[in-house]
Amino acid sequence: MSEWTFRVLDVAPTPYAATPELTARLRIEESTGVQVHAMALRCQVRIEPQRRGYDEADEAGLRALFGDRARWPQTLKPFQWMQCHTTVQGFTGATEVDLALPCTYDFDVTGSRLLHGVGSGTLPLSLLFSGTVFTRGEHGFGVLQVPWDSEARHDLPVRVWQDMIATFFPHQGWIRLDHDVLAALGDYRARHGLVSWEETVGRLLGAVSSPVGGRAAVSPVPADRLQRARTVADAVLYEGYLLYPYRASSDKNRARWQFGVLGPPGAADRGLGEPDTLTLHTILTGVRAGSSVDVHLRFLQLQHRQVLDAHGTEVASLPVGDHTELTWDEAVEQEVVVRADVSAGGVPDTPVTVDGGEKVEALPGGGSLVRHRRPLRAVVTVGTERHGPFTRLSVTVRNDHPERPATPEDATRTSLLGAHLLVEADGCGFVSMVDPPPAARPIADGLRQDRCWPFLAGDEGDTDLLLGSPIILYDHPQVAAESAQALFDATEIDEILTLRVMTMTDAEKAEARATDPRAAALIDRCDAMTPAELQQLHGVFRDPHGPAGSDAPPWWDPATDASVDPGSDTVLVDGVRVGAGTRVRLHPRRRADAQDLFLADRAARVTGVLFDVDGRTHVAVVLEDDPAADLHEWYGRFSYFAPDEIEPLTEREESRP
Repeated sequence: MSEWTFRVLDVAPTPYAATPELTARLRIEESTGVQVHAMALRCQVRIEPQRRGYDEADEAGLRALFGDRARWPQTLKPFQWMQCHTTVQGFTGATEVDLALPCTYDFDVTGSRLLHGVGSGTLPLSLLFSGTVFTRGEHGFGVLQVPWDSEARHDLPVRVWQDMIATFFPHQGWIRLDHDVLAALGDYRARHGLVSWEETVGRLLGAVSSPVGGRAAVSPVPADRLQRARTVADAVLYEGYLLYPYRASSDKNRARWQFGVLGPPGAADRGLGEPDTLTLHTILTGVRAGSSVDVHLRFLQLQHRQVLDAHGTEVASLPVGDHTELTWDEAVEQEVVVRADVSAGGVPDTPVTVDGGEKVEALPGGGSLVRHRRPLRAVVTVGTERHGPFTRLSVTVRNDHPERPATPEDATRTSLLGAHLLVEADGCGFVSMVDPPPAARPIADGLRQDRCWPFLAGDEGDTDLLLGSPIILYDHPQVAAESAQALFDATEIDEILTLRVMTMTDAEKAEARATDPRAAALIDRCDAMTPAELQQLHGVFRDPHGPAGSDAPPWWDPATDASVDPGSDTVLVDGVRVGAGTRVRLHPRRRADAQDLFLADRAARVTGVLFDVDGRTHVAVVLEDDPAADLHEWYGRFSYFAPDEIEPLTEREESRP
C-alpha cells in the first residue's frame, strides 16, 4: 500500500497573475517506490486562528468576526478559506509542484476579513488533500485514492498576503452591494458632484475622522449635524472652483484658484502666490477638565491631469472614443483632524503631511492619463488663554512646504487651496463672534482674524460646532433646500445658472464634461432636471406664520393688522409728510454701494413706506426718468432708502423739467 507525505515548502505571491493569487510550493513523497503516472490533486485550505496569539490592535480588527475577546474560546474556531486543485506530472519517490491559491479582497469572505484585521505575524493554515493517483506497473495502469488523512500545516506570513493585495489594490479594497444600494450611491455621487466612490462613502460617513498621530476618534458632534455643516463647508471649499461655462477654454477658468489659498513660504513676498498662514480667534465658554476641540483642516490639493498621446508626448486634448480627454488642473479633497485639550492649554505645533504621487491610466486606442500631485506639508497650532469664565481659542495653520517656488504655477501646486476649518467642541461651547454676549464683548473686540472668520455652524441654537471660513458669512449658515447641486458660484442664482447650462450647445457641454468630473456631474444633472425641479428653483413662498401648526405670530399680516399699510403709511421728512405718490430727490449715504451712487440727486416717486421688525423705516421709490418705472412698480421691484436719504421736492423743484 502506498504511503504519502505532503509538505508545504513556501507560499509566495504568484508573479504576473491576472488576479490576486498565492502559490504554495508543495513537496510530495511516496515511500514504497510506486511509479506515479499522474495525480489529480484536490486541496481544502483551512485557517486555524486559535493556533496563534493576538495583541490589542488585532483585537479591534477581529471584533466583527469573533466578538469580544471574552467570547474567543467559543468563537475562535477553524474555518474553510478556499478549495483548489492541480494536476501532478508523473514521478517516482518524490516531486515538487506548485498549487495555485486564488485570493480575493471581498470583505464578505471571512478569510479576507481576518487577514485584513490581523496586523502582523503569521496565520496558521491547514491543507487537507484528496484526489486520484494514476500508477503505471507491469500489467498496465492502476488507480489509487489519496488517503483521507493526508494533510500539511503551514504558517503563512501575513505580510505575504498584504504585499500581494497591495499589488492589485494599492490602498484600496472592495465590498459587494445590492444593485439598489449601488444605484442610490451613484445618484448621491452625481447630485453632489463627487469625483470618486471613496469621496462619496466618506461624505456619507462623516462621523468618524482620523486625528493626526492617533487612531480613529468618534466625533463629539452627531453625524447628521456634522454632515450638514460639511455641506455648507463644501460650498466654501469649492466656491469659484470652476465657473460657468465650466470649460477649460474659458478665460475665467484659466486663472485659478479660489478663496483661502495658503501658499508656500516666501511665495507672497516674491509676488508668486498667497500668504502662507491663516489664524482664527474665537471664544469658548464652559471649559472644564477634559474639555477638548477637534480641528478639521479641510482643503484642496492640486492634481495635474496630463494627457499623453500614443508616443508619450503631452497634448492639450486627445479624442478617446466618443469623448475627449483634456490636460487640466483638477483637485483632490483633503481633511485632517487635530484634537486639542483646551483645558490644558491646547497643543503645540502639530505637523500635517499629505502624500503626493503619480498615477498612470492607459487610454483605449493608445495614449494615457497621468495624474500627478506634489506632497504638502503644514503645521497646525492650537492655543488657549483663560479670561474669567471664558477661554480664548486660537487656531493657526501655516503652509510648511520646504521648497521655495520658482513660478506662480509652482507655488499653486504646493498650496493648500480653499483652506478652512470646522471645529467641534466637546465638553464646552462656542460664543458667537457675530453677536457676542455683553460679558464676552470686551474680549471679542480685541480679537483680529487673519484670513479666516469664525461663525457658529450646525442648526440654530447649536454652540458646539464652528466654521472658520475665508469668506465672511453669518451664524448658522445653511444651504437652501431648493439648491439641488453645487454650481461653484454662490454669488449667482441657481435658476439662472441652470438655465444658462441648458442653453449650451452639445459641443460646449462635451468640453465641460471633459474639463472636470464635477463639471460633468453638473451638466448631467441639469440635463436630467425635471420641470418640477426647475420650478422649485424659481422661488419658494415661506409662510410668515411659520411652519404649519406654529403659534409664532407673523411680523405683519394685512388680514389681521389693518394699522399697517405701505400704500397709505407716511413718514415725516424735513417737516413734510412723505407717502405714496410724493416726489423726492435721492441722496444715498447709508452704506451706499456703487449702484446707489448712480442714483444720487435723481428725482424719484415714492410708492410706499414700510416698517421692519426692528422698527426701522424704509421708503420704496421708482425713478421718474426710468422708462421702465411702471413695469418695476407693477412687479414690485423698488429701490429702498432711509428717510434721511431723501429730500421732498419743493413746489419750485416740482415745476422744474
